[in-house]
Amino acid sequence: MKVSFTILMVLMCVAGFAQKVTLKGTVKEKGANQTLPLAHILVLPDSISTIAGNTGEFEIELPAGNKTLVISYVGYSTTRQDVRLIRNTTMIFSLQSSVNELDEVVVNSTRISFEDMVKSTRSSTNTITSEDIGAIPVLGGEADVIKTIQLLPGTVRGVEGSTDLFVRGGGADQNLVLLDGATVYNTSHLFGFLSVFNPDVVSRVESINGAFPAQYGGRLSSILNVSTRSNIPDRTKQAYGFREEEHTSIRL
Repeated sequence: MKVSFTILMVLMCVAGFAQKVTLKGTVKEKGANQTLPLAHILVLPDSISTIAGNTGEFEIELPAGNKTLVISYVGYSTTRQDVRLIRNTTMIFSLQSSVNELDEVVVNSTRISFEDMVKSTRSSTNTITSEDIGAIPVLGGEADVIKTIQLLPGTVRGVEGSTDLFVRGGGADQNLVLLDGATVYNTSHLFGFLSVFNPDVVSRVESINGAFPAQYGGRLSSILNVSTRSNIPDRTKQAYGFREEEHTSIRL
């Protein structure tokens, strides 16, 4: 008799623990009659979750017992509520809207002049000094301005060894060549193998392959502005083959 009673009690407990209940609910905004569609509902400790429908209503089947419901929605504070489910239950959950204030954004900038802004946008300008010209090895050992320019990006040489410039698909006659502001129409001599510029008196060479300034006009491909040295040296050198002689300059 005692054994039968014990077995009956165990079966009743198992049946009680295995009982399923249905939880129906509606998720709304607190203080308003507006429902929150697609709200997320998490049931602990069973780790069962569901999503509310477009009307903010949901229905979920759970084992009976003590549960913790966690309801969350974007832009609203998460709500946790403890319930004891022993039968089918219908509940309404209200979420409080939350406003997240962002910190202020401070933008600092350094004011630059118009001239600096124009210089920074001239990415197609290359400047070469006399030291750069002498440091580049060329055919015959004679430094040459035009052959140095031919090594820059966007510039293509013509016949091997010639001093013609073809910049970005343009012709050799579409380049504006200036020597101290004066236009040079023929930049080569010795059948085109050498340019007319003496590298010993050249101070700097500015090659502009795009975005020409307004003061330059009349050409389509590039601007080649050659500047010579303006100062008078105290001592000069004269080369005879491999021998150099120094001379003292006399200023009047």
